Amino acid sequence: MGWLCQSEYEFGQHTLYGREEAGLTDEEIYQLTRPLQMYPWADHERSLLQLADELYANDRVTDETWGELERRWSTKEILEFVVCATAYRMVSGLLNTFNVELDDGVPGWPTPPSG
Repeated sequence: MGWLCQSEYEFGQHTLYGREEAGLTDEEIYQLTRPLQMYPWADHERSLLQLADELYANDRVTDETWGELERRWSTKEILEFVVCATAYRMVSGLLNTFNVELDDGVPGWPTPPSG
């Protein structure tokens, strides 16, 4: 959501969490800024990213995406994803509005990995 809202602060903070807590690679973090079809995300990853895209674009998760999410997660878990994504949309808007600058040691926008 940080990328979709163009909130560099939000994206940078979650880059750290993504690396440290979720084990995301720099390539995966960079690919979050590209269209979904450009990277071979696992089905469950793609459905979560689609959820964020749909909430950002239409404030609604489509039935198709909901069905994909239900293949792996419970309704309660999906509701948590929706609440989380929409909360970070609001936070991103606040950070952007108040021009919050990156903290020391927090990365900005990712660049294409070399290699």
